[in-house]
Amino acid sequence: VKDLVSKVFFNILRKDKYQRKRKWDTCPKSENVPNERSFIEFLFENKNTVFPITFGQNIVNENVFLSNIDGNNRINAILHFIHNPFEIFEDYLDNLIIILDMVENTDEIIEIFKSMSYNDFIKIRRPDRFFKSIGREDLFEIIKDIQNEIDDEIEKIQKKLKIGEEDNFDLHVQINVNIFIGYTTSELAILFERINKFNSRLTE
Repeated sequence: VKDLVSKVFFNILRKDKYQRKRKWDTCPKSENVPNERSFIEFLFENKNTVFPITFGQNIVNENVFLSNIDGNNRINAILHFIHNPFEIFEDYLDNLIIILDMVENTDEIIEIFKSMSYNDFIKIRRPDRFFKSIGREDLFEIIKDIQNEIDDEIEKIQKKLKIGEEDNFDLHVQINVNIFIGYTTSELAILFERINKFNSRLTE
């Protein structure tokens, strides 16, 4: 996952025009309908995408680029989780919000936690150090009397966000990949159309 996120960040992995727009809901709305939360929970349980994501490889001026052919929703779900985990697992913050509500004027603090990326949240070591690192010691002053309760709850959430409560998601979840080398964009577009022509499911 870390490698995937890096390739997207550095524009090595690109989404071509033949790709469909993002379709999955963030959380389950009905049974047996794919959604981001269920997929991320699957990755936590299996530590592997199992079904491969398919890329086409292009070389431009001796630089290698990848085009996303099949697996767009899965990639979107992974990126969404890494960038905004609490938009998918909003309930993970419920107890922390209850603790913060014990004191006044914590709305800004709650919003900071809600908007944090996976890696930023995983790296928190004690509330006082965290707020100092973002230059907001003033916010820590609001909650310093309950910092131990906050610290304990943050640690519990961090364990939920780790594989087996110990290993970072982005370092320990593997993505199976097919790479098509030497295909033109037109050929990749046809391949994408053929892959997605039928919505088939495995029998028992």
